[in-house]
Amino acid sequence: MTTKINSSFVEYVGFWKRMMAALIDLCWIVPVITLLCYGLYLVESNGDLGLFEFEGQKFLLQHAWQAFLIINILPALLIILFWAIYGSTPGKLLFDSKIVDADSREPIKFKQMLIRYASYLLSIFPFFLGFFWILFDKRKQGWHDKIAKTVIIKNKKA
Repeated sequence: MTTKINSSFVEYVGFWKRMMAALIDLCWIVPVITLLCYGLYLVESNGDLGLFEFEGQKFLLQHAWQAFLIINILPALLIILFWAIYGSTPGKLLFDSKIVDADSREPIKFKQMLIRYASYLLSIFPFFLGFFWILFDKRKQGWHDKIAKTVIIKNKKA
């Protein structure tokens, strides 16, 4: 969809490109998390993961907070860091798109980044409806975009 704003055209990035960008982002985030978790458990267990032994279970409980940080906080930090530096994630960059303020088309502020990331949960539950909303919205916004007041646009003007 192309809209005229301030005598320039803005092209919103739709559902399928955003889904592909998200899958591309998963292709680099998941290996990073997996390697860090594996490294955490491997270092502690001296090369033997021992996941089925009592000691291995004890280890998992002792270091659950580290696993929580790696699995939950690290991806948030990485994604927000990309948003702050590039206005986009690597997947979105491949589609030449960026996240901007819905009203001003300026780069999003840190507060918007936090709200947008936290709002992913609302877009996921129930049944990813907040993401499917992109298919029907005139500005291709998901619920997380609406809450954070952001849009995804093509970098190049139409």
